[in-house]
Amino acid sequence: METSLLLSMAGFALAMSITPGPVNLVALGSGARHGFAASLRHVVLPSRPDIPIGGPVAANPGCP
Repeated sequence: METSLLLSMAGFALAMSITPGPVNLVALGSGARHGFAASLRHVVLPSRPDIPIGGPVAANPGCP
């Protein structure tokens, strides 16, 4: 891999990891309001393609 490509990819990864994007702000708000354990579903469920998203939402109608 060329050095210029590696440096540009490392710069992009650094910038994306330290700037608060919309998903990071939603995760921060959910963690502050509901706690760490309750907020894990926002991380785990989107990464599991075998679980339909509508199932957990329909099972918890009081969920914001």
